[in-house]
Amino acid sequence: MKGKLLVGFVTIGNMFYSKVLTTGQMFVIPQGLVHFRKNVGEGKALAFTTFNSHMPGAVVLPFALFASTPPIPNGVLT
Repeated sequence: MKGKLLVGFVTIGNMFYSKVLTTGQMFVIPQGLVHFRKNVGEGKALAFTTFNSHMPGAVVLPFALFASTPPIPNGVLT
C-alpha cells in the first residue's frame, strides 16, 4: 500500500469501524461486510485487494449505510 487511504466497514450489528492507513500498513475486512476505501492523501494511492472466497455473504445495505454507530462520514457516502 502506498499513499494515504481512509478505509472502513460496517458490521452486521451496524457498528462502523474505520482507520486512516499510510504506506506499508494493512487492513482486514471481514467477509461479506459493507466496506469502502477513499484516498485522503494529496497524491495518488495504491492498494492491493484479495478475496478468500467466491461466496462473499450478504448484508442489508440501508441499515449498514445509514444506521451505523458511529455514522459513516458524509464524504464517504457521496
